[in-house]
Amino acid sequence: MKQILLTAAICAMTATALTGCGFTPLHAAQASGVRAPLPAINLNFGETKATGATGKKAEFLIRQGLTDRMATGTAAYNLDIATTLRREAVGLRGDDVAARYDMRLAVRYVLRRADTGDVIERSSVSAVSTFNSPSDPYGTTAATDDATQRVANDISDRLVLRLAKALRGQ
Repeated sequence: MKQILLTAAICAMTATALTGCGFTPLHAAQASGVRAPLPAINLNFGETKATGATGKKAEFLIRQGLTDRMATGTAAYNLDIATTLRREAVGLRGDDVAARYDMRLAVRYVLRRADTGDVIERSSVSAVSTFNSPSDPYGTTAATDDATQRVANDISDRLVLRLAKALRGQ
């Protein structure tokens, strides 16, 4: 019992100390009056190889993941994004049907100043989510949707970190 109370007290003191020093996690939910981790950025999804409903969902989730962490207002930057999403069979059952897949999402991006068009950063990020494919169609659809969401969230997180680093000195 004493150990539980001691652990709780240490956690409470650590949380209080971090709050008092102005520490804010990069991925924390934004309260009113708190500065967003990224400034306002225009997102342009251009040349894409992420087609179909799954590709559109991945782009939507990336857009949502980025805009949730951006400031509102007039955008000082443009981000051109090109996505490639593909599903690859990596495991076969005895009847020669794929039972395991890799969902691969690759994003090429160019960050530019909105006023001058100068390139600040040009790079790419990628992520993979592996999932099992059950024999029934509903289970396969649900597993594909879940893998798409996980890979898009991973890409969004990586993009936020890269953009925050690139814009740190701007």
